[in-house]
Amino acid sequence: MAQFVNHSAPAGAKPGKEGMLYTFKQGLRPAFPDLKVTIHEQIAEGDLVTTRKTITGTQTGTLLGIAPTGKKITIEVIDIVRVKNGKYYEHWGVNTFPTVLTQLAQK
Repeated sequence: MAQFVNHSAPAGAKPGKEGMLYTFKQGLRPAFPDLKVTIHEQIAEGDLVTTRKTITGTQTGTLLGIAPTGKKITIEVIDIVRVKNGKYYEHWGVNTFPTVLTQLAQK
């Protein structure tokens, strides 16, 4: 089977599932130790699973060069995942992370 493909990964991101795990474990979790993911809806049809969720936390660590601000953040996310043999095969997503970065960078 072909390797997992994240169609929404930013340019230069680690490929495959390692990139998604890296984002959470090395990027978001250290910057937002109180990180919480709330799933609002999840719909499956065929081999596709669509999830609408919210990621919240307080920035107490550095994130992409942005020093800790103590600000509470909310990232809205919609993901579509293709599942094959019980594993993530493809991912597409939209989120408000760029807007959150802009807010954190403002003094």
